[in-house]
Amino acid sequence: MEKSSTRQRLLAASVEILRTHGAGHVTTQRLADEVGIVQSGVYRHFRGGEECLVAAAREAVERIRQIVERDRLLRGLAANSNPDSLADHLDLVLREAQRHWPTFDLVRRFRQEDSKLGQALSDGFDCLLRDVIAHFHELEKQQGLASPRKRSRERLARVVIDMILCVAEEVKDVKSPGARRKAASELALLIEGAAVQFYRGAPASSAGSGPPSDRARPSG
Repeated sequence: MEKSSTRQRLLAASVEILRTHGAGHVTTQRLADEVGIVQSGVYRHFRGGEECLVAAAREAVERIRQIVERDRLLRGLAANSNPDSLADHLDLVLREAQRHWPTFDLVRRFRQEDSKLGQALSDGFDCLLRDVIAHFHELEKQQGLASPRKRSRERLARVVIDMILCVAEEVKDVKSPGARRKAASELALLIEGAAVQFYRGAPASSAGSGPPSDRARPSG
């Protein structure tokens, strides 16, 4: 138990040092000082600061994948759903982003770096992207929407994820649940709008089908 706890504290410390001072400061001595152990104790868990950062990156992306959880997040776009459903799920995502902001910030800021850390974050982000792409593919089948090109669907998924990360940053220090919920509602409108534009004009494969949010609420 102690070993696992120390490992998690080292991971958390590596992320905080990275965000505050940069990757060059994530050394075994600095990690040991932050966690309160001797330097040799770090080597029981990692071969160096970079390996610790890479492990932290992999855990960070996996946590975000669990938080975003494609079916829960995007269920609000499904047919016959309550118009507020997507906002409800996004509010949960934003609440978790507040609790785990260093994790979200790690992915947002460092995934395009040309380093082992950047590669680990990029690989994890690609897994998250595939999660969201898969959900849109399921949504198309459920609602009888014509399947767009694979690259186009990927662009929509990237837009959705980037919007979530952007709004998560905006509300990271927001204390009021009402203010966070308002941000979630605005984000839901943005995502629904992006989805409508994406699917608008695509021929439906079954009668009565249309863009996701066209059936979620009356058109204006």
